[in-house]
Amino acid sequence: MRYRMSVFEMILESFDIRKLNTICNEKSCNSIPTKKIDLYQYEMRKGKKILASLHICDSHFRDVVKIVELIKEKNPKVIVDKDVIEL
Repeated sequence: MRYRMSVFEMILESFDIRKLNTICNEKSCNSIPTKKIDLYQYEMRKGKKILASLHICDSHFRDVVKIVELIKEKNPKVIVDKDVIEL
């Protein structure tokens, strides 16, 4: 049986969510964030469930978009989307 990564594990693989909102959440970056991105999952019974709030600099914004697309590709039954807020 093949192990399938959870959506949250896929986010943790690329981003350090332990960093507070003063530093970009990309693991190797120490830049000041310019965007807050709320990644959320829709659940049939509960509606919108926030998975993570990422604070990202401009240079790593595309990485978040790629992660969302990768999650959708690997877990087609999971509905994941994002809200972007300029800081």
